[in-house]
Amino acid sequence: MWSLLACEMQMSSEMVILTLVKLMKTQLPLLIVLGLLLFHCGPLLASESEGGDLSLKVHSYGVECSTVDMGDAAYSLRGVSVEAQKCHWQLGVMHQAYDWRNPDRFGVDTQGRDPWGSITRLTFGFSHAGVLSEQWSGQILAGVSGEFEDELDDSLAVYAGGYGVYRWSPRLHAILGIFYSHHAEVETDFDVVPVIGLAWNPEAATGFSARLGLPITQAQWTFDPQHRLLLDLNTLQGGVTRLADDNPLRPGGYIERVHASLVLRYETQFTESFLLSTGVGYSLEREITLYDSDGSEAFSSDVERGTSIEITLSKTF
Repeated sequence: MWSLLACEMQMSSEMVILTLVKLMKTQLPLLIVLGLLLFHCGPLLASESEGGDLSLKVHSYGVECSTVDMGDAAYSLRGVSVEAQKCHWQLGVMHQAYDWRNPDRFGVDTQGRDPWGSITRLTFGFSHAGVLSEQWSGQILAGVSGEFEDELDDSLAVYAGGYGVYRWSPRLHAILGIFYSHHAEVETDFDVVPVIGLAWNPEAATGFSARLGLPITQAQWTFDPQHRLLLDLNTLQGGVTRLADDNPLRPGGYIERVHASLVLRYETQFTESFLLSTGVGYSLEREITLYDSDGSEAFSSDVERGTSIEITLSKTF
């Protein structure tokens, strides 16, 4: 397993460099504006006097080769994301590289080309968590994102949401909220997602704790303050990608990818500011839906289940 993790780390560093080079060439003005907002958050928020710490997270993952049900085409992918947070502001970059097998057997004529290439997502958001009383706490969030193959235009989506936590006792908390997203061109079945759950023993320093609900169910065993084992069930993941103008499937169209996954992770807190997480996952359900350039649905197909491996590094400066 460790050899696979080392390979993923090497591929991740290469993908980070390639992604940043690509974004600097195509989206440099946007990145400059977002960067200024992120790193000068002190003057923007009257409650922040010193600007706060900078938190940086790098997440790398790989998915084995899986067949698209409507044909014999299959793909594997390698992904990397970088997230930075300062004060209440977050800036994220995600890049996925697809490696296709038998692309001419996708089920729709691709003229022998790959159905799609690499996918990039930019995210800029705001979140704020607070404690209202001894029983009530919560968090609100909002932002904008753009996910695209080559062209950023007509790819933007906005999101907003929040949830409240009611503390029945130190061992039992209730969670209730809602998450809303809206794509500029595509109407999906998951624009509104409920956030609901019960958390057991969330304040425990060691031992077992769990959360049952939507969209995330989690079981955790804390060995000590430095070591944790977690099992996560993520029931709704994915996004809508704006395809390239010369895409062979739908020129200037869109693809929606939705999947659910089960991930076993082990976290090591080396220092107060440095966390390493390694994990192995299995996709329980994966589906892709293609849309024309006007946002109308063309067709959808299931994707074969597969395993994945992931690494996350988090550092606060």
